[in-house]
Amino acid sequence: MELEKVPVRVFTVAEGGFDPYNGVVATNERVLADRGDAVRRFVRALRRGWEAYLAEPARYNPAIARLNPAMSLEAMNLAAAKLRPLVESATTRSAGLGTMEARRWEDLAAQLVDLGVLPRAPEADRLFKNP
Repeated sequence: MELEKVPVRVFTVAEGGFDPYNGVVATNERVLADRGDAVRRFVRALRRGWEAYLAEPARYNPAIARLNPAMSLEAMNLAAAKLRPLVESATTRSAGLGTMEARRWEDLAAQLVDLGVLPRAPEADRLFKNP
């Protein structure tokens, strides 16, 4: 809508109290034990990719737009400007992109228990590892 000069106000799901991590790379204990170095290298590469993109989205958007012809380069540039606050937080600015917080996992688990999706909340510290 903004591309058509229509004023827009976005309400995030997080503003309503549901604030899960939207992009999560998952593995299991066995892979961590058997291939921990590969996991660390993958996480490091993913983090560096996001850092590079956030630092200079205009450099990467033409290639991304070519891969996604449904989204124009102008839309890609607008989305990049709006993406930063969704990817970065006070925590990630101080501890690095990809850093997760036990509090958010605890809140999510409690919400899923309240909804009847989970029978009980798992220990939040066992759900993630920070880079």
